[in-house]
Formats: sequence, C-alpha cells, structure tokens
Amino acid sequence: MIYIIIILILSVILSLKYNKTLLSINLKSKVYKITFISFSTLVLVGSILFSVYIYSYYPRISFNKKVWDTEVLERYQMSRDIIEKKILIGKSKQEVIQLLGTKEFYVFNNKIMYTIGHIPGLFNIDPNILCVELENNIVVRVSQYES
Repeated sequence: MIYIIIILILSVILSLKYNKTLLSINLKSKVYKITFISFSTLVLVGSILFSVYIYSYYPRISFNKKVWDTEVLERYQMSRDIIEKKILIGKSKQEVIQLLGTKEFYVFNNKIMYTIGHIPGLFNIDPNILCVELENNIVVRVSQYES
C-alpha cells in the first residue's frame, strides 16, 4: 500500500513540476503547451490506474478442499471458481458442510456463510463472505460479498 501512495505522490509532483516549467517557458506555439499538458496528464492518470490495478490483483485458483481447510484467509482465491463452476448448486446442506468444512462458517436460517478473507483492493477493509443460500435444504444460489 505504501508503494502505491509513493508512486501517486511522485506522479503528482512530477506532473505539477513539468506543467509549471512548461507554462513559464515562452514556447512558440500553444499547440506544444497543450500537447505537453495533455501528455503529462495522461501519464499521471495512467500511473494512477496502473497502481490501482496492481494493488487489487490477486491470483485465482481452482477449488481445493485441502487448501480451503488450511488457508482460511486465502479462501477468496477459490471463491470465484466455486461460484462460476456452480460447484455447490444442487447439493444438500450436509454435502456443503462436508465439502467446505466447519472452520469459520455460520448458519443463519437458510444460509451458510463462510469467511473467505480480505480480497485485495484499494478500499477493502472488511473480510469477505461466501454465502450459500438454501431452499428445502438444497443449494440454489452462491454469492460473495463484503461483510
């Protein structure tokens, strides 16, 4: 996180410095000024977007029961696989508990919720939850959200 802040501060300082320098220089054409200001702004915005992308990237892996049971705070890496491949859809409550285990899980009415850790992101401060919704003890929906 500190690296991103440093990159952003340096980008702003360099952009402001070059824009001031450019404005104080008497160039022959306003086109050069506009081009330079546009280019420096583009570089600044590009570096900000690149920094956000780097900070929010995380590897996605296929569901693995052993990893799910041992790496509770890294479960978010497998949650997309569980949702997209519909691994739990159609399973009973007992089958879900047998597959995903009882570590860091909660049961509320017709929902089973598993803590999956913090998904890397710029403003992610709360842990994320994998929510398994049941109807008549059968899984009908699986979603993920920030708690």
